[in-house]
Amino acid sequence: MNLQQFEADKLNIINWINHLQDFDTVEKVKSLMPLSNVFELTEAQKNAIDEALISLETSKAIPHELVMKETKERFGHLFNR
Repeated sequence: MNLQQFEADKLNIINWINHLQDFDTVEKVKSLMPLSNVFELTEAQKNAIDEALISLETSKAIPHELVMKETKERFGHLFNR
């Protein structure tokens, strides 16, 4: 199978799945999907979350209202769309 045929086959499968009305068939297709599609955080994201949680625990947090006020002052043009 060449690349062009492969891409055409994938599009045909997507179209077929998009028009499915049968719950059981959708469940069977889902069972073929790898579990690796589960969202996972990067180490950098995990570290950033850990730092934020530590910051909250040590009362170094900035109140939400203050953040929103400063954001609207600096980027007010983005709030008036």
